Amino acid sequence: MNNTKKLWILVLILTLATTSQVRTNATSQTVVKVEPYQNVAGIGQQFNVSITIADVQNLFAVETQLYWNNSILHLGNAEPLLGVESHPEGVLYNDSQPIFVNETIGSGEYLLNATSIGTSTPSFNGSGTITKLTFNVVDIGSCELVLQTLLYNKATSSEPASQIPHSKNNGYYSPIYITALPLEVNLGERVKVLGYIEALQESVNVTIQYLFENETSWVTLENVTASSQGDYESEWIPPREGTHQIKAVTTIQEARTESAIASISVKPLIGGPWFLYLLACVLFIMIAIAIFIIYRKRR
Repeated sequence: MNNTKKLWILVLILTLATTSQVRTNATSQTVVKVEPYQNVAGIGQQFNVSITIADVQNLFAVETQLYWNNSILHLGNAEPLLGVESHPEGVLYNDSQPIFVNETIGSGEYLLNATSIGTSTPSFNGSGTITKLTFNVVDIGSCELVLQTLLYNKATSSEPASQIPHSKNNGYYSPIYITALPLEVNLGERVKVLGYIEALQESVNVTIQYLFENETSWVTLENVTASSQGDYESEWIPPREGTHQIKAVTTIQEARTESAIASISVKPLIGGPWFLYLLACVLFIMIAIAIFIIYRKRR
């Protein structure tokens, strides 16, 4: 193989190396969350949420607390799903002895402590539903469903039980809903922002706002008027790559009301500034090699 071919093979290898992307396998993390995140209903209506856990290992006890604005929502019913023997979609085992359960329903709070009992009782692995809740909407407004949890693994003869690291995702209630189609776009592509209002009244003005990642001030995207059916929509081209959060703000019966937050992921057109930089380096190398080859041939 002559030197010219070797040089061009080297150029090809460098080019392929710069255009390939390094992929890493994301490790699963235990997550406890309120599902669904967005909950929409009007006064006198109900909605259901579940507190779920995903990707947990060696779970033996759980402490769950949920808080909300009691002037807007009242908890109507709670159904813990404890013991997979009787609740296959639930969590924890009551293999040798019944699960210890302590449940408290207060004004704007729900508390649940549960633990398996017995040295022969296995710990729980995987995903499941801790409890199901039914809320009644009693007044206009919006509020977050704030979740606090502690998870514990199974103690051994040599070590006591310890906490299991995990993340938490809250839920949200509002009579106004918002989303975007699609939720993932390339830079320069258009998205449709749309939603609806459950508490109907004539000529409801809706302000659509967005917030770019790492920023603190919401920016008004557009002011729109909902239809007589409560629907509203807008079109938007996100200005930058990254994550944009959007929300809708309106006034219903003199009460300022905000929707939950939806996130739009904006990807770069090719691969980001790093890709352009590497591509420029490759082009520079190719040009330098071509000049070197031409110079040697002339000699």
